[in-house]
Amino acid sequence: MLHDSKSQSWAALLDGVKCRTDLSGPIKDLVVAARQAIEKGIMRRVHSMAELGRHRTHLDQAYLDNHPDEDRETSEMYLLSMSDFFLCRDLAEELPLVASAYRLSGDPLFLDHASAQLQEMTSWSPLQRKMGDAWGVFDVWLATGTGIRAIHDTLEILPANAQIGRAHV
Repeated sequence: MLHDSKSQSWAALLDGVKCRTDLSGPIKDLVVAARQAIEKGIMRRVHSMAELGRHRTHLDQAYLDNHPDEDRETSEMYLLSMSDFFLCRDLAEELPLVASAYRLSGDPLFLDHASAQLQEMTSWSPLQRKMGDAWGVFDVWLATGTGIRAIHDTLEILPANAQIGRAHV
């Protein structure tokens, strides 16, 4: 049985299962899922409504359908902000998966992808753009927190000697 997870990091939990032969099937499945994720490429922020749907971003078509008369600037601000949220949400799932696959397999392909994605995220300032004046000051907390979680969990899972870009983790 694994130790109490409340007192262990993700990295320690992964290290604890790495050599367990009874978990070789689920570990293999995790690595396969991570390979499938990285085959999709890096998630990149887009900068206009015309770019939505590219680079693994989401276009909230339901919003457009329900707000046909809204001015373009308001729609674009909202849709780009929601795209940021969806990117951060997806990265909070995918980046720790990729980091876990690297920790379990040692395959540098996973580290390269995690490093490239983290480097891309460093250009996102802020992690979620403002939704618009009508939404007030509380409009960016969800993607910001989710994006920080993606970064934190990934860095926690990667081995201490892993090199992200040019710097050690």
